[in-house]
Amino acid sequence: MQTKVIITIDTEVRSRNRDLPDPFDRDVLGRLQGNNYGACWIADLIKNHGFTGVFFLDVHGCAKYGENRYRELCERLLNGGHSVQLHTHPDQMYDPQRRHMHEYSLAEQKAIIREGMVLLKDWTGKVPLAHRAGRYGANEDTLKALETNGIYLDSSFFYGRADCKLPFGNSNDPFKAHGVWEVPVTVAAEPITKLGFRFPFWTRLLWKRYQKLDVNCMDAKQLCRSVMEVYGKVPYLITFLHSFSFVQRRPTGFVTDDAAIEAFQSLLRLLAEKNIPVTTLDKIAGELVGNP
Repeated sequence: MQTKVIITIDTEVRSRNRDLPDPFDRDVLGRLQGNNYGACWIADLIKNHGFTGVFFLDVHGCAKYGENRYRELCERLLNGGHSVQLHTHPDQMYDPQRRHMHEYSLAEQKAIIREGMVLLKDWTGKVPLAHRAGRYGANEDTLKALETNGIYLDSSFFYGRADCKLPFGNSNDPFKAHGVWEVPVTVAAEPITKLGFRFPFWTRLLWKRYQKLDVNCMDAKQLCRSVMEVYGKVPYLITFLHSFSFVQRRPTGFVTDDAAIEAFQSLLRLLAEKNIPVTTLDKIAGELVGNP
């Protein structure tokens, strides 16, 4: 089976940094010590390897951080050949006490998605074709709300994640539910950790959990190994990072996450060296749902 890789970047302000003077500057643009390590830098890294990425943009921060900044970011990403799709963190614009989509009614979710689509259409000139719920916090009503609004691709399902309330079994394969194609966040088995001790890698045959292919969750070696283990077994392989993946907040201040940068660069080199095809969700829409 030929596997196509989809590089996804959740582009957002993280909740614990909303106390900063300019969290958009830090978490979305990744500005640190005169350099940029955020969405635009990530976009350039991807493009320099001949690939395109899918930037899931949390539109609901625009009321706090300025709509023009989101518009400019969209233009920058689109000019680089990348895809911008809908990401929903409803607590940013709606109820701060309800952080996940599954905490909202079907009617509320329909409105949240509809309003997000209007914003993205205004900024990009395009209707979004795909969605991911913030913190993977979707439920079946989320899929129903997407279908009602004409979005037929979702990538919120994360097997084993407590925040994710989609009641489906362990599968990295795409599947259809409530009229929407779900392209799961790809997971790989990894050893469990007990009392601070991480068991050797081979022990995942006996005791394991599932982890997404995330530059902040796996080092370079494990990430590349996990990609190759899944490669050839599924039609689409989803890799993951955030716009803020390369900037760490510590008690003494912010620093670059050099291990995450190395993991991402190693992943891009692996894909290039092995000529693994990289695509975007809007490009596979025709394959799955018949929409261009």
